[in-house]
Amino acid sequence: MAVPKQVVVSGGFDDIKSHDLRFLEEAAKLGELTVLLWPDAALEKNGCKPPKFSFAERSYFLNAVRYVSRVVPLGGQPLPDSLPVIPGMRPGIWADVKSSANPAREQFCRAQKISYRVFNPDAVKDITLYKGAVPARYGGRLASVLDVRMKEGNNKTTQVTGGIGTIFGPIVGALVFGGLETYLAQFGDWVTVTQGAIFIACVIAFRRGIVGEIGARLRLVL
Repeated sequence: MAVPKQVVVSGGFDDIKSHDLRFLEEAAKLGELTVLLWPDAALEKNGCKPPKFSFAERSYFLNAVRYVSRVVPLGGQPLPDSLPVIPGMRPGIWADVKSSANPAREQFCRAQKISYRVFNPDAVKDITLYKGAVPARYGGRLASVLDVRMKEGNNKTTQVTGGIGTIFGPIVGALVFGGLETYLAQFGDWVTVTQGAIFIACVIAFRRGIVGEIGARLRLVL
């Protein structure tokens, strides 16, 4: 039986929001997730103000998250661009968010032979499933609606990729580009260039979008 990879995330996790939970959920899919939790003094020094929640509260919150296997408290002043040596733990993956990712962390992981994975949990703003009482803005005659709301700046890309004027087009576009951004994070600074090239290829190959082309070939309204 294969031993699950040890995945590490590091930070303060003060005032946890839904995007933090999405990040932890995605990171946990890579293996057994350990959170290296920064002390109050480190957060105050880096953020120039005391944390909203104490260390004990932040640790309690994280231990209550089902995606987290364990929480390891860090002492002193952790170095933001490296991982400390934890007895009995050999991390295989350092999971990070796009807002804090940088070349220094990537270089550290390369030197330590650790995989560096960057996630963008903010790409999808909100996902809501309506069943039965569908809001009037959807026409009111549908049995159910999956409402995928993208952050500003991602809407047009997902609609064009999935298919403008289709029901499932924006959903497929959101899933495709959300997954691509996570997968391509390993390429560092080339993420935007690679993603742009794939987007251009999709526009050329799928004039109606992915869902639009499938619907046209099958003569279905998707």
